[in-house]
Amino acid sequence: MEDVESLAQQAAERLSEDEALRGNLTDEGFSPLLEWAIEAVLVYARNLESVTPEEAMDSYASRLKRVIQEAVASAETGKLDDPSALLNFELVHPEAIRQKLILLELQKDDPDANAIQISRVLTEALANNSTVSSQ
Repeated sequence: MEDVESLAQQAAERLSEDEALRGNLTDEGFSPLLEWAIEAVLVYARNLESVTPEEAMDSYASRLKRVIQEAVASAETGKLDDPSALLNFELVHPEAIRQKLILLELQKDDPDANAIQISRVLTEALANNSTVSSQ
């Protein structure tokens, strides 16, 4: 069985190599979202207590992929229709983060700046997590 850190690295690589995730964002807008997702994978791996870490990590990476897709779509349109869709990762205080997402002032004509704003809130949420469960 592969060790959890190796699984985390593989999940991070899959996210990094998926060019479709970036949508129309440039590196400036997409890099912060990708950096957040990679850090989320590593935090999740450090706290993983699953009997089947491979399945748990694959599932979590898929969830992060959906969060990135939603973040990119919101950044591109300048609208955050469903902030809860950006919270599909392990959070200690999801409602507080949801409120911060609602308060973002996204612009219709600057998707990269929007992505940076979104990634800052997600990064803050990740930093505030003291524990992560492997649900």
